[in-house]
Amino acid sequence: HVAENTAKKQEQIREGIESIIPELKALHKGTKHRPKVKVFEGKQGLINAFEDTLGSKERMIRVSSAPGNLEKIKPDYLMRYVNKRLHLGIKMHGIHPNDKIHRGYIENNPRNIDTYILVPKGKYKFPVDLAIWDNKIGYMSAEKGGVAIIIESKEMADVMKNIFDLAWKQAKLLGQEVRGYKIKKS
Repeated sequence: HVAENTAKKQEQIREGIESIIPELKALHKGTKHRPKVKVFEGKQGLINAFEDTLGSKERMIRVSSAPGNLEKIKPDYLMRYVNKRLHLGIKMHGIHPNDKIHRGYIENNPRNIDTYILVPKGKYKFPVDLAIWDNKIGYMSAEKGGVAIIIESKEMADVMKNIFDLAWKQAKLLGQEVRGYKIKKS
């Protein structure tokens, strides 16, 4: 019965996927530049997604992050990632919750090329990391073993950059701006 149930579930999944294929094709009909979508799973997949940001040609990453997302996956990876990013001269604008994890991270890891805004943690939730760089948008989550999705599309990335930049301006009114490791009181 277990094998039969598994086979039935797999057949239902296959049928479900097949049923939406025409709709997906219709979405792309006439589109010259289709977005590329990559899905990464597990701890190594999540790390691979973060490593992708290190190829930023613009030398700028816009980020909002979940508290301790990277530490949940691989505690020693975060500092290696930050050091690589800084060595490459890639700066980061970040909107983060004003919590113990982010304050401690900022105060203990001076970076003079990054700027952060810490917003009230109870009011604004960050369940996953969001990163926008070049023509890419990445969503990264440590939950359930780790998963990341990277969408590569100039148009979509441009929209998300504009939305992030608008949020950045508003966040300055709500939170504390941080440059390097100095927290400025708002």
